[in-house]
This record gives sequence, structure tokens and C-alpha cells, in this order.
Amino acid sequence: MSLNWSMAPDSPIMEQSSPSNTNQPSRFAIDVKGLAALRAKANVNMDMFLDIDPTKAQSTVMAAYEMMVWIGMIGGAQPFNSRKTPNPPTYTLGNTTFSLFTGSNQAKQTVYTWLADRNLTTVPAGTDFYPLLQYLYQNNLIPASTYLGVLQVGTETYHAHDKVLFEIEGLNMTVSGENQPAGAATPTGTEGHKGNQSGAGARIGLESLGSTALTVVVGVCALALSYYRFGG
Repeated sequence: MSLNWSMAPDSPIMEQSSPSNTNQPSRFAIDVKGLAALRAKANVNMDMFLDIDPTKAQSTVMAAYEMMVWIGMIGGAQPFNSRKTPNPPTYTLGNTTFSLFTGSNQAKQTVYTWLADRNLTTVPAGTDFYPLLQYLYQNNLIPASTYLGVLQVGTETYHAHDKVLFEIEGLNMTVSGENQPAGAATPTGTEGHKGNQSGAGARIGLESLGSTALTVVVGVCALALSYYRFGG
């Protein structure tokens, strides 16, 4: 996976200066002072929905588990139970340490949130977040037979006094795996897509762990809009 993102107060000047070639973005930054003036509160994350039932896994409401990877935290946004977890488990990917928080949402799903130790406005090509998912089943937090049914990348927004522009440039997500069903399609190299990309139940992972295995199946990849405004 790779992407670059920025977040700032919305303005015509910003939009006009946006590069047309998403492979060569000109900026990946957070306007901290501008967002603070608007009291903007949001996160930027990768979001996964999982269940032992592959059909339920493809529903953001029916899936038993949600795993989020926060790569951006704006205006004091916090994961579930972060204030109640003074010493969360951690996992280091490259030079980034992620802290794990656990809670539940209104849909009564168990939510696991990995929070990066800093805002990652650039995710370099080839970044693999699978070890964070692997950690959950290796530590008996989800069943080893869990399916991944929905994968999303974008922002959750909580508040802003005025319009804010969240922009993704150069989004590229490669899903690869083993033992795919006959005729299954594997979405690869997705850049700047809007809306939903539907897969065909492609199996993207089958990793043995002793006598158990985690089978990850993607039925839908829902990718973030290239431009997204909120607030006001």
C-alpha cells in the first residue's frame, strides 16, 4: 500500500494548485494552525471488517470485528478506550510504533484500533500492514479462521467550524494472495478511485500457524474519495 494525504482549511487557492498527476504530488501536509482555528477533529485511517462468516464479513454492520489503523489524528481525536488504556500493547512496523486499543461501537462490534505514534502523511510504496492483523489472531483476539470482507481507506470526521479539505494523492493498494477461488479477481494498483471497487471474493491470505490458519477474503474494497470536504 502507498498513499499521500493532506488536510487543511478549504480554499479555492488550494484546489487550483492541486496537481493533475497523482503520481507526483506537490504536498502532503497538515495545516495544524489552520485546522486548530476551525477546531477540526478527525482521523485518517485504514478500516477493515472481519467475521468468521464470510458473508457477514462483507457487511460493515454485521461483521463481528473491526480493525482500524490510524495514520492521522487531528484535533485530539482518540480511539475507543484510549484514555482508559495507559499501557497499550505496541507493535513496530519499520520506524513506526503502533499502539493497540480495544473497544466497542454502536453496532456492538469489537473494535481494534492501531494508533501510529505520529501522523503519517506519506505511506511509502510497499508498506505492508498485514502484521497488525496477524497480531490479533496470534494473540487470540480474533479467531484464526476469520475472514476479511471490507477494506476502506479514508477519514472519520467529528467536527469543524468551517469547511476542511482532505485530499489523497497517489493511492495505490495491492491485494495479493494464495489459493484464490477459480475466477476470482485480485484488485491491484488502485490509484485515486472514487466510491467502491467490488472484488470477487478473492482470497488474499492463508497463513498457517501450527494447526490453525487465518483465511482473509476481500469481497469489497471501498476506497476513499480523492477529495473530501467536511465541516461548515
